[in-house]
Amino acid sequence: MLSKRMYYVKNVFLLLTALILLPVCLQAGAESVPQEITWTTKLTAHCATLEEGQAMMRGRTLFHSQINEKALPFYLQRKGGTVEEYVEYSAQQVLPFTEEEEERVNELMLWLQQQLEKHGLKLPDPGTINFVKTTGKEAQGASGYTKQAKLIENP
Repeated sequence: MLSKRMYYVKNVFLLLTALILLPVCLQAGAESVPQEITWTTKLTAHCATLEEGQAMMRGRTLFHSQINEKALPFYLQRKGGTVEEYVEYSAQQVLPFTEEEEERVNELMLWLQQQLEKHGLKLPDPGTINFVKTTGKEAQGASGYTKQAKLIENP
């Protein structure tokens, strides 16, 4: 059985991998693929404040345009509702990071960088990776997920 720390490391690593590889996969299917991709071992993280996280969660994505009326009750945990209500509900689930949590995220990012360097690996430069902490209620208790260039972490 994994320790709580290793479980967290595993989840962050999987989410980070998905976040980094998703844009590359999407670019592969795009009509105009950039000629150059910047490769790096440097990973920069930012733990969103409450206000930043709420603004990020209010950002519309492809996911929001694809939610149908039958799925809204599942996400809102009640009958009826609109996508706009779900977006606002998601923003209301944002929590502030504690100093300890921010330190843990930075330690994990440093560890991931060290692993990349140790194994001679480089990834497409993701720019700043934004972490947003939520209650998880907006995602039916998921331990974490990606949204655009953000990692959503739930306690």
